[in-house]
Amino acid sequence: MARFVQPFTSPLSEQQVFEEFERFARNEGFEHHTEKGEPCLKKGKGVATGPQFLKLTKKPDGEFVLEAWIKYAIVPGVYVGEMGLDGFTGAIPKQMLKGRVDEFLKMIRAQVPVK
Repeated sequence: MARFVQPFTSPLSEQQVFEEFERFARNEGFEHHTEKGEPCLKKGKGVATGPQFLKLTKKPDGEFVLEAWIKYAIVPGVYVGEMGLDGFTGAIPKQMLKGRVDEFLKMIRAQVPVK
């Protein structure tokens, strides 16, 4: 299952969105991390549950993109793939990360395109 990807716009400035993202992630226990060459934020060491990841980017057209995923465990402490926020596998950690994503989007008054 692929990672969760949410494009959005915000009435806040680019600087405000990124500052709020950093503050929010830090308050939630996320730390800067590089995963396979990709800069992101990570929460957890993956001992009891898969580590959680967040990434925020801005596209040239002005739209932001928030990504969220959890690493998939084959055995405790050994992680291979990514899981998005849907589906039953890993439901509790996914639910926690989905709540964080929703809270951040609400904080910055994100305007999500209708699919």
